[in-house]
Amino acid sequence: MVILFLNMLSGACLGSFACCMRSRLKQRRSLQGRSVCESCGHVLGPADLIPVLSYLCSHGRCRYCGCRISPETLVFEGIGALAGLLFTVSRGW
Repeated sequence: MVILFLNMLSGACLGSFACCMRSRLKQRRSLQGRSVCESCGHVLGPADLIPVLSYLCSHGRCRYCGCRISPETLVFEGIGALAGLLFTVSRGW
């Protein structure tokens, strides 16, 4: 059960990273540096970067300015978590 959770968490983190990189490439921003709110530019803290959970707890809004966070973020993280689940099940763990 622990392996399942860790693989799902790892998948969600990779999905979050992929979404971040996609967004930065679309906006022609640097791939380096801390994550920030795309609206107000506030640097996101550790609590803001927990995949899926932070999105749900903040109701899809920035904790600092209240602007809406794209649901695409949640979709990428969910797909990553699902990939982690499928990886674990396929290995028979």
